[in-house]
Amino acid sequence: MDEYGDGPWITDEKQRDPLKVCQVYQLHGPPGCGKTTALATVWIPRAVDLFGSDGVAVCSLTKAAAIEIAARGLTVDPEMVGTLHALSFRALGRPPLTVGKVDKWNEVALPQHRLTAQRGPSTAFDDPGESRGGPADGDALMASVELLRHCRTPEEQWPPAEREWYAEWSDWKRAEGLVDFTDLIEQAVEYTDAPKGNPSALIVDEAQDLSRLEHRLIAHWANGCEMLVLAGDGDQSIYSWRGADAQAFANRDDVAPENQRELTQSYRVPATVVAYAQQWIAQHEGPRHAVDYRPRQDKDGNPVNGELTHLPQATMRGGAVHLVNDIEESIADGGNAMVLASCSYLLAATITELRRRGIPFFNPFRKANGAWNPMRGGIDRLLSFLQPTNGTWTWKQLHQWLDPLAADKGTFVHGAKATAKLRSKATHEDYLIDSVELRAVFTPDGLAGCLAALSDPDPLEAVAWYMRLVRGSMRAKFAYAETIVRTRGIGALLEAPSVVIGTIHSVKGAASDTVYLAPDISKRGMEDWEKGGTAADETVRLFYVGMTRARNRLVLLGPSSRDCVRWV
Repeated sequence: MDEYGDGPWITDEKQRDPLKVCQVYQLHGPPGCGKTTALATVWIPRAVDLFGSDGVAVCSLTKAAAIEIAARGLTVDPEMVGTLHALSFRALGRPPLTVGKVDKWNEVALPQHRLTAQRGPSTAFDDPGESRGGPADGDALMASVELLRHCRTPEEQWPPAEREWYAEWSDWKRAEGLVDFTDLIEQAVEYTDAPKGNPSALIVDEAQDLSRLEHRLIAHWANGCEMLVLAGDGDQSIYSWRGADAQAFANRDDVAPENQRELTQSYRVPATVVAYAQQWIAQHEGPRHAVDYRPRQDKDGNPVNGELTHLPQATMRGGAVHLVNDIEESIADGGNAMVLASCSYLLAATITELRRRGIPFFNPFRKANGAWNPMRGGIDRLLSFLQPTNGTWTWKQLHQWLDPLAADKGTFVHGAKATAKLRSKATHEDYLIDSVELRAVFTPDGLAGCLAALSDPDPLEAVAWYMRLVRGSMRAKFAYAETIVRTRGIGALLEAPSVVIGTIHSVKGAASDTVYLAPDISKRGMEDWEKGGTAADETVRLFYVGMTRARNRLVLLGPSSRDCVRWV
């Protein structure tokens, strides 16, 4: 077996027989072992050689993973690469969706059934610790109904509130001629025999996170294929709360032993972390497919040792100061760090301390979460002001930084914002404003003051000039940017932050030089943890995923309360 799992079985044309039952393969890829690379560079190209570019369909559970696969320069038909929802959408002839129709639903729905936002397959991967409203509101009911549908729970077994909400929702969808995202999967099972193009090979990435409903669709489509490849890692199945069925991946009886393929060499995780993570996952009580998991190697082929640190005084609440002290040391020499918790509410104290010290942080994997991405809004506008291109601005830049400022009569002429907005649309994006044109925006004294502040050797003078003009309602967006400049200089605004903060769910697939992992869990999670056995398996897998994000150093934090796991 080669380093990519040896690729598909059908390299001999004589072995291909359309009348054969579909051959099913599993590719097991532990953390950092290059599973997506193996699919993109070996498995998919070999399948294309056998069946042609229009004979292979590739899907992944998340849009990000599907985009990553598609970006590898594959010759597969783009219409046959995407999420399972996207493939279903195309196979069904692109039916009209409920997305974007919340307002129309809320006009006719009962008050307790109304929604605050349209849920889709992407929001299904937000972490379970985020608030979803009270027990009887529409958002909570919709989330509960989605889970029941994905688990294929018979409707007669649903709670009454969920049945009532779904009956009203279904009537509305029929009246409007719409389908929701879960309908796409259900209807693809009922009304289609294959993805668009009738492929001979179906390759599924991140298969461990499929729900029972999604497994049903894959099995249905595989009936018309010669080859089905299920790539994943059962130890990284962490979405049971949205219907994922880890055992459906781990307990397949339709995969011959010779069709079980393994990736064993990690290109990310060092030896110390691998050893601890293996010790941790050994607590898993349910069936799992263990592999000979080898740590990252240096250029000479020797294992990279890495570091495991226990930092009990650093916690998600009272010990946030100790945690951020260690973070500052970790990133001082150019490294990066990742702070992970099981639930989003646990991150509040750490976020407050990072902001207080002016340490830039973000979460590029959950850009919609404003609390995790404060480098937007005020900071990008301030940068447009502080960093004019070749000494001046484009109209687009000027419009961006001018928009949140007050209409100060001593600084700007009447209608300055409208002028900047109009010219930003009417001129080429690279067109630089000359000094004469600036008079259409600034008063003479205002322009002189602005240019004097920008040319001052102390960048804080320019920041002070700008902040003086920011409208009161907008000042909160700029306070963090101002703190960063005052404590770390303008350069800290120009570079991608060195610190990622988020839940373990939000960074699955990502990595960092140093990973800080908090042991705290929710009340409900604690109930399952104390039960032990298979009830605790989801939590065991969750923290295993968190540990294996580390490239060099794993830091195990202390607990903030009694609701926590115990480090082995």
